[in-house]
Amino acid sequence: MNIRPPYQMNNGNVVNSTSSEKLHEKVREVATNRADDEPNQLPSSDNELTIDFSYTQSPVTYSKEFFLNLDLSMIGLKRYGIHREHMGTDENGHIYKDTYGDFEGREKIDEFLAIFDRLDEEQKIKFSHFKPTEALLDVANRLTDEELGQLTDFIVESLTINLLDQKKDDYSTKLINKLSNMSDEVLQDTVKTMSKLMEQADNKVFAEPNLPAYLLDKDGHADFDLNVRGLGFFEDVNAYGDMNNQLLNDYAKFVIDNKFSDGDLLDLNAHLANSDFDTSRGMLDMATLVKANDRTTFIEMLNEVDTREPNNLFARLSKLNYENENTEYFRTDNREYVKFKGAPADDNEKSRLYNQLIKAYENQGLGWMNDVMEQSEGMPVRAELNMWLSILENVEENPDAFKRSDSVETWMERNLSGIVNDYYQGIKEKVFAHNEELDNFLNMSMLERIELDTIKLDEQTSTAE
Repeated sequence: MNIRPPYQMNNGNVVNSTSSEKLHEKVREVATNRADDEPNQLPSSDNELTIDFSYTQSPVTYSKEFFLNLDLSMIGLKRYGIHREHMGTDENGHIYKDTYGDFEGREKIDEFLAIFDRLDEEQKIKFSHFKPTEALLDVANRLTDEELGQLTDFIVESLTINLLDQKKDDYSTKLINKLSNMSDEVLQDTVKTMSKLMEQADNKVFAEPNLPAYLLDKDGHADFDLNVRGLGFFEDVNAYGDMNNQLLNDYAKFVIDNKFSDGDLLDLNAHLANSDFDTSRGMLDMATLVKANDRTTFIEMLNEVDTREPNNLFARLSKLNYENENTEYFRTDNREYVKFKGAPADDNEKSRLYNQLIKAYENQGLGWMNDVMEQSEGMPVRAELNMWLSILENVEENPDAFKRSDSVETWMERNLSGIVNDYYQGIKEKVFAHNEELDNFLNMSMLERIELDTIKLDEQTSTAE
């Protein structure tokens, strides 16, 4: 690959040798502008000097349009260039040392640079931000051009999950090292899965809910008298849009930390590649958090669940991760409107749930779990988490009570409404507590939940106003 961008001088050191007065004046001018040199310490025009210098050369030409769309430094990546250092002079002329990432010497560097010719222009820029290592060279040599491009795109997209958060983790080198240790079959299958997950992320639409007219101002924007947020600022920012690439981020970290056997990883990859976004998110989340001694059971359950069904177990579980699935709307007794943005379930909550689900699958079977899902369909996802934990605890304590065919239905009749009521009561207490802390608080004694898809409530409210 021919690389001819302009050189950038990084330093200049003055030492004794023979030089013309014009060159000497130029060196004095350069050194005077450097913060680490004092002009009065430079040699006089009678002294002899040479310049010892080094420079860094970019492996690609950077597109201005590309940086307008995505500045890779924002996601934790940095530029890697070919560093040339002047080592001295012998009878044949100047002697230089070239380094590029972990590589030293032109022969190895040129071998690595040949990879760039296999990528399109945008992918070349992305690839130049990955640290040049033997592992990356190995992975690139074992992939087709198409697969190499897919891997390059995946790594960058998987890092773009919250551009406002400055605490970025560039895991690209760790991921490449893990891929390098895979067999050819598992490597190629994993990159194929990455490509499928990117398609799912592209097809997933996270959108703000369609609010009824009485929740909008005259310009059509959401207008609430009180907003209560139960999650951090960056989580709030990350609730829409970038959540698509959260699936890619989760898969990258799963691969880095993967403890599954090659066979189990291939099974998981097959399901991920043939699922939709929500199902993949739920499967991957459970695969990441499930205990080591439950991995075999997890794969068995994975192979039994019909992941082609839109409302399957894993698709339902994925909603625990979404802020918009944990948002509720209320009306006060004074006809004011409140929005509560709840936090997604954390890893500890989900780990506890997944542990119980594994036990339920082992002891009760998937059919029983499907009955629970059918009886609880339409519940708020947070209340559904509490429901699962409650019923699974009851099953563990008294398995004989769940042997009848109508046992799940009977349990739901006794417990479901109470679980849902407790969920909403907990939110209301948080809203009341937040309201009391405000200088301009709302004067309210009650909160009535609003269902956005209830046309009757919309009509009644419009008429009343």
